[in-house]
Amino acid sequence: MPNRVFHFRLCRNAIAIVVLSAVLAVNGRAEERMSKEEFFEKRVRPLLAANCYECHSAHSGKSKGGLLLDSRAGWIKGGQSGPVITPGSPHLSLLLKAVSHTDPKLQMPPDAKLPEAERNALMRWIADGAFDPREAASAGRKEKASFDFVKEREFWSFQPVRKPDVPEVRNGAWPRNEVDRFLLAHMEQAGVQPAALTDRETWLRRVTYSLTGLPPTVRELGDFLDDSGDDPTARAAVFDRLLESRTYGEHFARHWLDLVRYADTSGAPSDYPLREMWRYRDYVVRAFNEDLPFDQFVREQLAGDLLANADGSRREEKITATGYLALAKRFDNAGISKHLIIEDVLDNLGKTFLGLSLGCARCHDHKYDPVPARDYYALYDIFDSTLFPFPGKEHNTMSFGYHVVDEHTDADMARELFGKAEHMTRRCSEIGRQRLGMREEIRALEAIRNSTEEQRRRLADLDARYDQLSSERSKMKKDTDNLRKKFPALKVDLIYAVRDGEGRDARFQFTGDPDKPGDEVPRGFLEILGDHLLTDIEESGRRELALWLASKRNPLTARVIVNRVWQWHFGRGLVASANDFGHRGARPSHPDLLDWLAAWFVENGWSVKWVNRLILNSRAHAVSSNAGASPEHLELHASFRPRRLTAEEIRDSLLLASGRLALKGGG
Repeated sequence: MPNRVFHFRLCRNAIAIVVLSAVLAVNGRAEERMSKEEFFEKRVRPLLAANCYECHSAHSGKSKGGLLLDSRAGWIKGGQSGPVITPGSPHLSLLLKAVSHTDPKLQMPPDAKLPEAERNALMRWIADGAFDPREAASAGRKEKASFDFVKEREFWSFQPVRKPDVPEVRNGAWPRNEVDRFLLAHMEQAGVQPAALTDRETWLRRVTYSLTGLPPTVRELGDFLDDSGDDPTARAAVFDRLLESRTYGEHFARHWLDLVRYADTSGAPSDYPLREMWRYRDYVVRAFNEDLPFDQFVREQLAGDLLANADGSRREEKITATGYLALAKRFDNAGISKHLIIEDVLDNLGKTFLGLSLGCARCHDHKYDPVPARDYYALYDIFDSTLFPFPGKEHNTMSFGYHVVDEHTDADMARELFGKAEHMTRRCSEIGRQRLGMREEIRALEAIRNSTEEQRRRLADLDARYDQLSSERSKMKKDTDNLRKKFPALKVDLIYAVRDGEGRDARFQFTGDPDKPGDEVPRGFLEILGDHLLTDIEESGRRELALWLASKRNPLTARVIVNRVWQWHFGRGLVASANDFGHRGARPSHPDLLDWLAAWFVENGWSVKWVNRLILNSRAHAVSSNAGASPEHLELHASFRPRRLTAEEIRDSLLLASGRLALKGGG
């Protein structure tokens, strides 16, 4: 019996370890994909600022123990105990020992050790070499709080998109279209000859994988090789067939869903399933198959619910599109961690649509790009005025971002419940904001040792009001729970999406901490891109943000998406850092071609299908790949850069060859 008990416990513990490892792996994937620079800016710098700068920074004028932690030079020099960080060796780093409180004589911060998540972040940072771009500051000097936007707008990506003239080339017989002329002009300038065209079979395979993620069938290959028509006509027929196939939309939807971190679970520690998320996936597939103009595609994902209120056509699809926002990371406590959800929204929005790392401006002005922290909170306010859905343990758990699919019989009852729940949600949020301000004042009054009678009376009034608000909030939460219990029984189809809350300007957060509020920041956009102020708005501001983001006035959105399409076909974009068009990103290899493509894309109705056809019909996509091609040849597109098949393409190809690929899509 003892042996059986031992083996049972061993198995149980092993299973627990495996499950815990899986959960940690899922929650850590996003951080694993971060570069060292991004990890420092998003995880390490805010941590040090919030916990260490008060006693160990030049800006505060304090260096207890002779230690400064607001620059790389500071921790390299160390304090009275010597260097506090040994890059690559967390176990030798005094800083990690101090924040873990393992030594009674060495404890920072002194009141309590850092939470485990923050200690793990420091451990990973040190283990990865302690990347730190900060320079030493003079004591008492404040960081620069603004940017010279006139000078910053001279940077290539912040300049308006222009449509340069198509260059003349010496070998006029080689180009098939304008794309080739831009590329050939660079080749001729460098004295490089383009490679010969690949054979027809390789070309068809290349194009078919590029547009559908699948290989051509034997019949498709035979029909193309036997085609007796001229080459342009045969190629056009291939494009027509592939662009009209359902698999085209599925393949390009896969590209997009990867960008917007699509998942069928919430990503919270409990990782609840999102049973309605398939609607957004199918919306994206339809958008690419029907060639929904990309500017409209952007607007619907940011403000589809508001657009549906103004124009009832395609109501369900427009609301479903805001699943993009609803996909943001979830945390089990909606009230406490909404600021983390908004952080994820802004981080993804910046990289996906603008090619900018906005998340770096949460705690301070961006260190490299002209994005002040106030601009970050101007955008933050827009999503703080938005209600996000929260999945629960039960199917169709009541939550406040969900929408009801209208055509069902219980829709009226569901809308009534939603109305009550939203009212209580807004009231709970308002109470939370009031309590936050009161808590700061209570702490300040409690810290006064010799307080006056008026201050003591004020403190007593605040305590009583705080308790009253807490009681009201608890009752509202209880009433909301009762509504949740009623909702699953309605059997109503839901859309996992967002909806507008109470439009308001939120407060600046010092060091990115919502418990350290500053003054109110008006809602708006990025000043570097112009048109950044929002006035006289009655909604959250998402509608205005969507219109600005997908407009000709914004120089980034069109550039970013045409660069992504180029990357999907060639394996590398004209700007190699597809998510970073800022100062730390790569410069475009063919800046004139990038701008010409972006301008052409907008002129042709923001059509992704047409820009696909233009790029794939070029000779640059038809030249042969050469294993011995130099980096210069590949950079100039004189030879085709071999593109590895993705895991999905390999799997789908095997299933297609075996006849077991399920071709029925949707749902």
